Amino acid sequence: MKGGFLLGSKFLLHYPFREGSQSSDDPTKITFFGLDATISIWYILELIEMLIYKLYDEFDIETELYNRYGYLYVFELTEDLPVHDILKSLSQNPKEHTRCIRRNTVCLHPQVNFRGMNKRPDLYELSSEVTFHYSDFKNSLKLTDIYLVDPLILFQNKYNPYYDPRQSVIKIDEYQSEYNKKLPYKKYKEYYLQDQSSLKMNKDGLYI
Repeated sequence: MKGGFLLGSKFLLHYPFREGSQSSDDPTKITFFGLDATISIWYILELIEMLIYKLYDEFDIETELYNRYGYLYVFELTEDLPVHDILKSLSQNPKEHTRCIRRNTVCLHPQVNFRGMNKRPDLYELSSEVTFHYSDFKNSLKLTDIYLVDPLILFQNKYNPYYDPRQSVIKIDEYQSEYNKKLPYKKYKEYYLQDQSSLKMNKDGLYI
C-alpha cells in the first residue's frame, strides 16, 4: 500500500446507475465510485445523453426505448479501505493503468466533473473517484440509500453554474413502477435534442 492512505470506516461512496448500464457486481470490470455525490449525479446525465449514440448502431432508433430516470446508490464503508495507488494526473485513466485493474486493488484518482455531455470547459469541476473490483470489497460496503435522479432536470440546468444537482434527486423510501419508466425515441428527442420550454413538472418536482 503506497503511503498508508486509507478511506476510513463510515466513509460514503456514490455509484451512479441507469438500468442497463454496467452493474457494480460485474467481476470482469472495475467499478467507479464518486467520493462526493455531485460527480456521480452529473454522470447519470452523461449516461442518459450517451444512449442516443450507443443505441444508434445496434437498434432501430425509432422504436428503441430509453431510460427516463437514473439511480444513485450510496454505500457506507463498514471498515477502513486501504488505497493501494493514487493517480495524480487527469490524463491517467484507471481502466488503462495496470495496477488499478488488478484484483483486490483500490485506486484513487482525480476526475473532471463534466456536468453531462457539456462542451463548456469553464463549467467543469474537479472531483475524485475510487475504483476497484466491487466483488473484491463488497463485504466492506453497506448500501445505505438509493435515490432517484431526474436527468432531465440536470439537462436543463447543466449550463447554470449556480445549480445544485442535488435538487434533481429524490430519496426512494418505497419503490414505484414509474421509476422504471421508458421513453420512446420521439419523447427522448423532445427531452434532450430540441427545445424543452413546453415541458411540465409534476407535484414531486419531476418532469413528465
